[in-house]
Amino acid sequence: LPRGAAVFVRRYLNAPARVGVGDRRAADLGDVSAMVNLADCYLHGIGVDVSLPRAREWYEKAASDGDAYAQYNLSAIYQSGAEGIEPDPVLARKWMKLAAENGDPDAPYYYGHFLEYGIGGPEDPAGAIVWYQKAVELDDTNGFAAMGRLHYDGEYTTEDLELAWYYLSIAAARDHTHAIQRRYRVDVSVAIGVSVGATARAQITSLLGISIPEFWFAILCVLLVISAAAPAPTDPINSRRVWASRNLPFIR
Repeated sequence: LPRGAAVFVRRYLNAPARVGVGDRRAADLGDVSAMVNLADCYLHGIGVDVSLPRAREWYEKAASDGDAYAQYNLSAIYQSGAEGIEPDPVLARKWMKLAAENGDPDAPYYYGHFLEYGIGGPEDPAGAIVWYQKAVELDDTNGFAAMGRLHYDGEYTTEDLELAWYYLSIAAARDHTHAIQRRYRVDVSVAIGVSVGATARAQITSLLGISIPEFWFAILCVLLVISAAAPAPTDPINSRRVWASRNLPFIR
């Protein structure tokens, strides 16, 4: 599914083959698992016509009873909106927070994303870092990529190329495209920063036959990094002002 699709459902393979009378009766009687099964069926059109409003109805009932999976999917539906459902970033943020607090393994990263970029509420970068770190503890690739990005940029936390390289390397090893791009930048930055020290500067200035002040030499190093680095990542995380009001990258 393309980005911007209504929702990514992780339990597709476990969804029931059809909606049974027993499932509906159990859901009506308050069985949370049955509620979620019904929602999955309406989402995928398994035994019934696809209906996002009906899927939302049953996810919301299960979510209200504390089901983290339902809370995650409900957040995704409200974030993207579809089939007569208006996007509601405030509700999307509310349900993602609950999903994260109730143990959904993917929700901590996405809730951190809501906080970092102020989607559905005020920006809270410090809170975002807490949830990104929780995502790292849960071995979420997106969490590693986010922490690497923050330490590389020095945004909201200390600039630390060693930590950035550590986090980005883990995400890059799992084929996270933007982590691969950023790790390349870290590799170039570290290589230039280490090798082009005082001795190297003396050698270069001797070769050029001119004396380069330290300030201008630093500028030259920066230009070398920019020219040698990979193209600037175009991931939606950085392009948030264009898309963040509606679409989170729920689709894996």
